Amino acid sequence: MAAGVLLAILSGLRQFGVISPPIINVNGNPIFTGVSLAASAAGSLVQGGILLVLLSIDERIQNRGQ
Repeated sequence: MAAGVLLAILSGLRQFGVISPPIINVNGNPIFTGVSLAASAAGSLVQGGILLVLLSIDERIQNRGQ
């Protein structure tokens, strides 16, 4: 979960030219790039949250059987 967010942040810094020369933007629109990066980071957080919920449910099911 944290790795996905970190990669999104690093990608964003590259896109805006903070780390190294920017990667080619889609139609040269930095607003679209920012929204895309935010969606990528949010997607990683949601995916990690769903994984934690599923692991919690699995643990509860295993503990109930004992």
